[in-house]
Amino acid sequence: MDLYKWLCPATMKRALLCLGFLLGTQMYCLADDELDDDDDSEVEAAESVDWKLERDEILKEIKQYVDETVKKMVTRDVTSKFIGTWISKGQQVPILGNFKNLRGDDLTLWKWPIPAPKQTLQEIVEAKSAEITRRVDIELPDSARDNYPIEAQKKYQMYKIGEEVNVVLRSGLGTNTEVSGLFRAITAERIHIGKRYVTRRDLDPDTEACFYKEQNSEKIDEYVRRENELYSARKESRREELKHQELPPEFHKGGYVPDPKKDGASIKTAKDEFWQSRRELHTKVFNTLTQQAKEKLTAIETPKRFAERGYIQAENEEGEVEWMPQAVADAIKAAKEAAEAVNPNHNGEPDDMPPY
Repeated sequence: MDLYKWLCPATMKRALLCLGFLLGTQMYCLADDELDDDDDSEVEAAESVDWKLERDEILKEIKQYVDETVKKMVTRDVTSKFIGTWISKGQQVPILGNFKNLRGDDLTLWKWPIPAPKQTLQEIVEAKSAEITRRVDIELPDSARDNYPIEAQKKYQMYKIGEEVNVVLRSGLGTNTEVSGLFRAITAERIHIGKRYVTRRDLDPDTEACFYKEQNSEKIDEYVRRENELYSARKESRREELKHQELPPEFHKGGYVPDPKKDGASIKTAKDEFWQSRRELHTKVFNTLTQQAKEKLTAIETPKRFAERGYIQAENEEGEVEWMPQAVADAIKAAKEAAEAVNPNHNGEPDDMPPY
């Protein structure tokens, strides 16, 4: 080709026009292709969004159906009958506990609505304990303690020289021997009774206290202290006896029942930690029955309703199992198989790095 002619204005003008047309046509084609790609992406995105939205709607339908159905099935009255049946059977109920604990409870009190307790268990215990303490103080008054010093003085009344005495030896020669006679004299180590001298260490502590003043005061104090302790223990025992008898009925009357989930709980248990509100237990049973019914009905309805819409459970792109249309599941499976065919050793691991 003659470069000169190519470079002349006329020739160059025609060349530029041709080049512009070609470039314009190519740009138009490229733009058209990009628009087609965008349309395909939008369609794919729309399709992806549409089936997931549909799936969400199906799940909402299932939940609504289950909630409405279970609400009709599991009522407070049904719960009352359920509780009454298992109390009568006296058997273990999964999750809820051993209903044998409630044997002897008044079944008529399980009818809903059940009023909330007016007092807490602790308030019942405190009020009843105070009442019992007042009654025991009347039954076993502390004024009886005034007799103990008098009794001690009488028990450990000291012998006087010249009095006729009678003692029994506790040790030494003649253990358990009875010694009688006039009390004639006393020293720090022995006592003269009748014609016999008795060593102090051969006397038992109570007898010794009747001869020796320092021992006498100790024994009197010991006697009064011991009797007071025994009297206090007697009063405490009486209080516990009355609590054991009267607290369980008081708990029951106050709206409480033995806890079926605690070993040792019964209608006769006087410890408040073994009791709970009847209303609270009824609600707990109601909620448990409701939850179990929902789980069972959901397990039945979910595959049924998804199958009606052409959905199956299959792995998504990340390998997680979820509900999706059959066509989507097939497409994901085909894409995975194609990827595996191209790179059979891929196994989800990154490709080998290219050499430097």
